[in-house]
Amino acid sequence: MSDKNKKKPEYDIEDLSEIVNAEPDDMDVLADAEEPEIVELPADALSLETLELPEEDLPEEELPEVLPEADLIPSEEDQVAHQIEFTDLFTAPEVTEEGEPKDQTLNYYNANADEYTERTISADLSGQYRFFEKYLPAGTRILDFGCGSGRDTKYFKDKGFIVSAIDGSEEMCKKAESYTGINVRQMDFLDLNDREIYTGIWANASLLHIPKKDLIRMFAKLRKALTRDGVLYVSFKEGSFEGMRDGRYYSDLTEGELFNLVNTVGGMKIVAAKPYTQETDEGEVKWISAIIKKW
Repeated sequence: MSDKNKKKPEYDIEDLSEIVNAEPDDMDVLADAEEPEIVELPADALSLETLELPEEDLPEEELPEVLPEADLIPSEEDQVAHQIEFTDLFTAPEVTEEGEPKDQTLNYYNANADEYTERTISADLSGQYRFFEKYLPAGTRILDFGCGSGRDTKYFKDKGFIVSAIDGSEEMCKKAESYTGINVRQMDFLDLNDREIYTGIWANASLLHIPKKDLIRMFAKLRKALTRDGVLYVSFKEGSFEGMRDGRYYSDLTEGELFNLVNTVGGMKIVAAKPYTQETDEGEVKWISAIIKKW
């Protein structure tokens, strides 16, 4: 078929239906980049609704939904010529009289460490643990990224994994150290500079406190911290909201935003996705979680 007869794709820009054409060898540069260029992806190209359940001997309610094995990064023919700056999609968080959103979030956890620990320490994440563990060799090294009270760190440690843990809140680090008996690093998430150390990174309900404009850089850093074929577990509240809520900064993600975020970083691929619902005093909260593999 001649070039002039090829049909050019026509898409509208909606939400975050764009990806960057990055190569895996460029990851060191991308991790420090602040304004990568991205190319639009069809909004219906990737959806949890298209996933198929694997044939496994897990309880029916715990069956993860798995993506087709096809490469998730579109070919050049499928990419759209129109390009925009990623920073044009998301603005910097607003600074209020209470200070930077990041500082407000850390202040919340420092001030409410006891109450937060008591409220979350016994939460049942058994289904999410199994979802993550099935992609990990036994006894390998894991990073609990945003460990909070240390609940998940202790679980993986007791299961025989070699576990490291970090958190941004000084008081939560103290809680985690007391509960797990291991040293917990206090650090800004975006200061992570570990290189090819972890077979698995567990980022449960932690990346959702990072502004959307910084998520590409954060995911690139997490990719560099993984060993070859290592896996990253992430979970976000489902939605399009971004801003202060309940004293903390939140970046909710839609399915399309999560898929396109991973493709934008490059060198990573979503291999399984699992939506779930959390029952709270305020009602149901929908979450999206995914296993992302480095390649």
